[in-house]
Amino acid sequence: MRRALTESEAIAALENLLAWPINRVSNFGLTFDAWRYHQNVGPYDAFYLALAHKNELPLVTIDARLGRAPVGDIAIVNLR
Repeated sequence: MRRALTESEAIAALENLLAWPINRVSNFGLTFDAWRYHQNVGPYDAFYLALAHKNELPLVTIDARLGRAPVGDIAIVNLR
């Protein structure tokens, strides 16, 4: 909307995004795991933490507040 990209640059960026190996995950199976983080983080972050926990992976973020969240069982890597 700010016209920061030309039309052809925007189309190329969208095509690049569609080529990323992204898998969508339903939040349905993560609800109870996310609930255990509700005292320490917001709902969106709780689901990211639940997904990281389920897959036994660290959570990578640039959110300083999330990076300091006391979640104990998940490694949080803050890139900032």
